[in-house]
Amino acid sequence: MKRRGTLPPGKQHWVRVAFLNLEVGITYYVDRNDWNWEGKTPNDIVKDLHKKTNLRFEFLRTADHLGWFITRLE
Repeated sequence: MKRRGTLPPGKQHWVRVAFLNLEVGITYYVDRNDWNWEGKTPNDIVKDLHKKTNLRFEFLRTADHLGWFITRLE
């Protein structure tokens, strides 16, 4: 999934928005090439959502280290 363009200041990262919209039991894949935060992974967003919301996720790295799977648990 390629995503280009700009967002106004103060808008949430597109991966965070995708996580917030996940239904329970659905898995979301983030490709490493689409990730644009240097030195961070989507797990940083998952940890933040665990602290700030009642949403729970499972975070897994792909075997080839080219992306991440995030599953909404509850």
